[in-house]
Amino acid sequence: MRVTFATALICLMLLAVQVCANEINVGDAQHNARGDARTDDTKAIDQAIKEINKRGGTLVFPEGDYVVNSLDFPNWVTLRFHNGARLNVTEGGVVNIHGQVDAGTYKVFGGEGAVKFRFRSDRIVYPQWWGAIADYFNEDGSVNPNAKDNTNAFQQALDSLPNTLRNG
Repeated sequence: MRVTFATALICLMLLAVQVCANEINVGDAQHNARGDARTDDTKAIDQAIKEINKRGGTLVFPEGDYVVNSLDFPNWVTLRFHNGARLNVTEGGVVNIHGQVDAGTYKVFGGEGAVKFRFRSDRIVYPQWWGAIADYFNEDGSVNPNAKDNTNAFQQALDSLPNTLRNG
């Protein structure tokens, strides 16, 4: 049996469509998460989570401030934050993340509520996701007297970790 180039190309295209089908942009009209820092986007994002089946998938957060109360992101859901996208958890709210987060070293979490990671110890959490900025030293190596106090961002990053990781 001979596989032609055209057959192989068609198979690759079908695979690409299947992979892309498991990527959901929460800001699309179908899901309607506003990201305007005022609207409660909890329901819209929860609907997007339900759309991703147990085969896995990625929720993409384009630039915006997504206000949420409490959400639970299963381990088969990856969260991808574009630079400028923030998940702002309201006071008293808790966002549980069992899967992975795909984001650079920029702020992606905010608000008065809590973000809790529920994963194994092989994942990485960055304090920059809560707004930490590495500005302690100037370019010439001298101490920057106007450096940002990153204590709160580091504490939030530590508090997000499962107890087993924080306590050794």
